[in-house]
Amino acid sequence: MDAYHVIGDDLTLDADNDLAIVSDIDETDQRLLRRLLTIKTSYIWNQDFGASVPKYIGEPLSLEVINQIKSDIKAELFKDAAVSKSPAPEINFQSLTTGFNCSIKYYNLDTDSWQSFSFEVAV
Repeated sequence: MDAYHVIGDDLTLDADNDLAIVSDIDETDQRLLRRLLTIKTSYIWNQDFGASVPKYIGEPLSLEVINQIKSDIKAELFKDAAVSKSPAPEINFQSLTTGFNCSIKYYNLDTDSWQSFSFEVAV
């Protein structure tokens, strides 16, 4: 049982003002988001953990950079047992004035269904 916590946000409380407990689908999405937004070597218990997506803050979004981010994301997603390699995850970017939005659709092996989530990175 894990607490409901989206990286970058405060802990979430339930209706009784206790720590909210995360559901199966949200737990996987939260775990993946944490993995993608963690800079490699910054997690002291696992120096190989993280896709380092925030390292691209300030980088011009060229096709080469977008392809590198996609590659980093896929490699890290495939480290999670819930993410199917086939069919492969779909990763899409939308340019924003202040950065980009990344949306990810993946097949969740734990729930036997397609799941999706998105996040923004300011550049």
